[in-house]
Amino acid sequence: GAELVAFTTQAGVWEKMVFDFVGQLDANATYVRANLFFNFMEPGPGETYYWDELMVEAVAPPTLNQIDLPVTFEDPTVDYRLAPFEGAISVPDTASGDPVVDPLNAANNVAMFTKPVDAQLWAGVTVGYADPGSSSAGFATPIPFTDTATRMSVWVLSPAAGVPVLLKVENADASVFAELEVLTQEAGVWEKMVFDFAGQLDANATYVRANLFFNFMQPGTGETYYWDDLGMEP
Repeated sequence: GAELVAFTTQAGVWEKMVFDFVGQLDANATYVRANLFFNFMEPGPGETYYWDELMVEAVAPPTLNQIDLPVTFEDPTVDYRLAPFEGAISVPDTASGDPVVDPLNAANNVAMFTKPVDAQLWAGVTVGYADPGSSSAGFATPIPFTDTATRMSVWVLSPAAGVPVLLKVENADASVFAELEVLTQEAGVWEKMVFDFAGQLDANATYVRANLFFNFMQPGTGETYYWDDLGMEP
């Protein structure tokens, strides 16, 4: 069983009393009966209470903030949904913004990317995809490129060295983009990968979205990559 106590706040008028059992319910139990106690654990002077409309109260999901740089997966108020494409598998994905636990540090949250054997060579994941129903969604604020701020970085945990990782940035409708490929240098450890877009950016474009491609243009073997802390690099 589970039980909660709430206090009336008014006298002589109807009021809705809400009982939130979050954290108290047994996921394996089936609850089929309810009990109400008025003036619980207090002596009854013969008073009378009226009640009506006992029901399950729908709770609106919290409104989450749109994803923005740097992408760290540590803020529970941010919508971290990502959009894998062309056969790639991502956690988070468009259905859920829940990240995974860093396999090397249980105190850290990260994203996971898997490239199945049947994925396209250019399978990847879109970052800055706040609304799964809209291809034009992006970061909450544009990527802050300037004439001198042209570098981005991401931390990657790769199963092998020499793996090509492509970072592609684009405007809202993907008509303007820039992309760079960097090879992983280590296997089984976190490494920072830096992408310098100097000379590739359109000064008139507003870049609002990023895409990551692991083992770019190579057949997938079902291998898994982890990534974190996508952002601007000084």
